[in-house]
Amino acid sequence: MDQLGQLVVAAQNDGAVQDERTERSDLDVFKLAALRISASEGNAAAQYTLGVMHEEGEGVEPSYEIAMEWFIKSADQGNTAAQYALGVIYEQGEAIEQSYEKAVEWYEKAAVQGDAHAQYALGCMYDVGCGVEQSHIHAAEWYEKSAGQGNAAAQTALGLMYETGGLGVIVSHEKAAVCYASAAAQGNARAQCRLGWLYYKGLGLCQSADEAFVWWQKAAEQGDADAGNKLGGLYYEGTGVSQSDTDALCWFMKAALQGDVSAMYNVGLMYEQGRGEVSQSDVHAAEWYNKAALKGQAQAQSNLACLYIEGVTADHDATVTFKKAALWFEQAALQGHGDSQVNLGWMYVAGEGVQQSDLQAVHWFAQAAAQGHSGAQCSLAWMYRNGRGVQRSNLIAAELYRKAAEQGYAVAQFNLGCMYLYGWGIEQSNDQAAEWIRKAAYQDNLHAQYAIGWMHKHGSGVEQSNTSAIEWFRKAAREGHARSQYQIGTMYRKGAGIEKSDAKAAEWYAKAARQNCPYAQCSLGFVLSRGEGVEKSEAKAVEWYLKSAAQGHAQAENNLGFMYREGLGVQRCAVKAAEWFQKAAAKGNASAQCSLGWMYKE
Repeated sequence: MDQLGQLVVAAQNDGAVQDERTERSDLDVFKLAALRISASEGNAAAQYTLGVMHEEGEGVEPSYEIAMEWFIKSADQGNTAAQYALGVIYEQGEAIEQSYEKAVEWYEKAAVQGDAHAQYALGCMYDVGCGVEQSHIHAAEWYEKSAGQGNAAAQTALGLMYETGGLGVIVSHEKAAVCYASAAAQGNARAQCRLGWLYYKGLGLCQSADEAFVWWQKAAEQGDADAGNKLGGLYYEGTGVSQSDTDALCWFMKAALQGDVSAMYNVGLMYEQGRGEVSQSDVHAAEWYNKAALKGQAQAQSNLACLYIEGVTADHDATVTFKKAALWFEQAALQGHGDSQVNLGWMYVAGEGVQQSDLQAVHWFAQAAAQGHSGAQCSLAWMYRNGRGVQRSNLIAAELYRKAAEQGYAVAQFNLGCMYLYGWGIEQSNDQAAEWIRKAAYQDNLHAQYAIGWMHKHGSGVEQSNTSAIEWFRKAAREGHARSQYQIGTMYRKGAGIEKSDAKAAEWYAKAARQNCPYAQCSLGFVLSRGEGVEKSEAKAVEWYLKSAAQGHAQAENNLGFMYREGLGVQRCAVKAAEWFQKAAAKGNASAQCSLGWMYKE
């Protein structure tokens, strides 16, 4: 076909298309005319349709005024669709003056006739108290009517009421699950998310992380941010799906960018931990925590405060960072965040970032303790034990330690054991002391491990056993507990519960001495002065005695007096010898008192 022929055919085709469009246009005009005639004759359905066309500008000039006229004509004849449309218009108040009261009026007209959408909308108005006195009972009634007709939004709303309870219905996770399942099957993302939660927690349904994953994935793929965050949590934990930090971060980030505050926190956590193919960055973590914190996410506020205290944010001025930390702890504490209340309390104790105030510390410890926070109970007990911000009371301290200890809080268990050991605020009992201290020791509390070792060594509340003592001392010593290291050194030196070894004794003394343990420093000085297990060095012995004496250790002071009197490792000096003997004697050291007596006699 030549070029001219092609143009002729194209022109014919264009003409055919134009004729088709003209016919369709003529048909639309005919239908519109017929619709207008029918509406003018009082046909309610036609009136409603014309209202929709003018509201949306479909084939006619868009006009809310004309749309309202037709909706009212139709609604006055009892057309429920028109009544519902008027309710929406008055509720939104975009084209006319907003009026919740009129919205309720029109919703109710449609609802009583059985319109499911209107029933749901009326339930919402009762739920929040817009245009009508708030009534969760009436809200539940209308939700139930609408849900019974299969309205997914109403089924979801009713499910939320059954899940939370106290809002017009009695809590029933089983009924909530039924409502969510019906709505979820219709593709309602919110219902899918909540159904996943019930499966995850085993509420009203058999617990199943696999099912939770299925429903959260469905909801997340529809853009439900809450579900996306929860789905990220499953990948993070490896629950219901293979563990994947990459997928976890992906879903957290998607949800965070949609504005989900929990997801913002989780993205910050991933950066802080360096997980999910992102490099560890406290700065980026702080940025995301800050986004969530500004939206009121309490855990993000707490974590951000911790980063400020650790000095890893963009601010490097300690005074500024502590003040910011205190401010964020306070924001979280005001929301009832227990950890933040405790941390804020200790900032008041120390006067860091806030003006020092024991009263404020007690206030925040008490707030958290009232929630059953074991750390707060333990902290408040410390305040009573030391009379800080409250009248000193060992009795109240013991009670608080017990509350925290019974929750398994190791620090409180150790402290309660000490209260029993010394009879502070409680009847003295070595047996009870050993029981509570042992509980803490099994939780790897180093102080408790040392204490139970000491009790075995001396047979206090437990059977005397140097072997058991060594075992407990070793547990704490391996983690760097200086007093335990010192005790191991002493037991090696004496051959108590272990083969005697001066070399190992000196080795353990040195470990503890380097951690500034005064007992170990004194003992290390002693073995150095005698050359037991180490090369003899009286000069080094004096150095360690001085370190120990600087901490007020009486035996080290006595030993220094001896070294000065005899001129061992230092130049002989009776005056300095007397000074050191006097310091030790004042602390009740019998050897120093005796030596001082001989010096006076001479």
